Amino acid sequence: MKKKIHSIKKAYSSFNQYRERYGFNVAFRVFQHYVFRLIKSGQNNLNESTITINGSKMIMIPNDPGISTELSIFKCHEPINTQIISRILKKGMTCLDIGGNIGYYVLLERKLVGDEGKIIVFEPLPRNYQYLEKNIRLQNVKNISAYNFACGDKEGKATFFINKKSNGCKVIAEGVSPPDPSLGTLTEVPIKILDPFIEELKLEQVDFIRMDSEGYELHILKGLRRTLQKFKPIISIELHRRQLGIDGTREFFELMKDLDYKIESYVSRDLDIPIIGNINYVQKPTLDELMKMNETGEVGSYLMLNLVNNSKESDKQ
Repeated sequence: MKKKIHSIKKAYSSFNQYRERYGFNVAFRVFQHYVFRLIKSGQNNLNESTITINGSKMIMIPNDPGISTELSIFKCHEPINTQIISRILKKGMTCLDIGGNIGYYVLLERKLVGDEGKIIVFEPLPRNYQYLEKNIRLQNVKNISAYNFACGDKEGKATFFINKKSNGCKVIAEGVSPPDPSLGTLTEVPIKILDPFIEELKLEQVDFIRMDSEGYELHILKGLRRTLQKFKPIISIELHRRQLGIDGTREFFELMKDLDYKIESYVSRDLDIPIIGNINYVQKPTLDELMKMNETGEVGSYLMLNLVNNSKESDKQ
């Protein structure tokens, strides 16, 4: 009962926040989203279940209030970004997936790049990795390679926060206070710099990098700089401005400018949820425009970005 009361309060609070920012129509759909999730949440995800998502079978984590519950109820996750990635990826591409979780995007990527492509996925949390491996085996394919470590700008061990929601776990950067203990627990995980690791794999190409690291983005990108300079892949990233702050977000944009990237698409993460998500919400600002929006607070706490390298664009012309 307490959980239901909390969910109703959250739905009402979200309605007011969305109405203020986006207007009544969007706010009403947000309210529908939360009410529908509340009604269905008690009927789903009590046991390990297998469902079909984007044409692929997936095993859900039992009692996971995060992505497993969302997929069980709505059969989709981040519908806008799912559409964008479905348009970007082509047969034969090589993808790096950093923060693979239980494999939602990994299986979508595999379906899009086909037998000729290659997926290399990294997931640091053992429980998520266990289900990621299960879901990979379920596909009976040979071109997905999964690794159970965190990615960053150092080698060794990293403090890792295990959120009760499987898709809210993250590396805690040095000097950063961990989240409220009531939200989860702390552990240690192995961490590697990706540049030397990618070089050891002797990849002939890296066409696409997807990243969702809950605020650790800059550390990962600093350890990926040589790979980005060599292959100039498309980057699909959820930028956690709430964790990075204005300064960290500015540093991310400056790094992208330095590496000659531009924005291909931008949408606020709070619009990219089931029932609400609509491709018409996608914008295409310049990096300079987004940098100004960051300074003035015109962007949300979480940004869904797809970036392309200018030199790759000029090669097409």
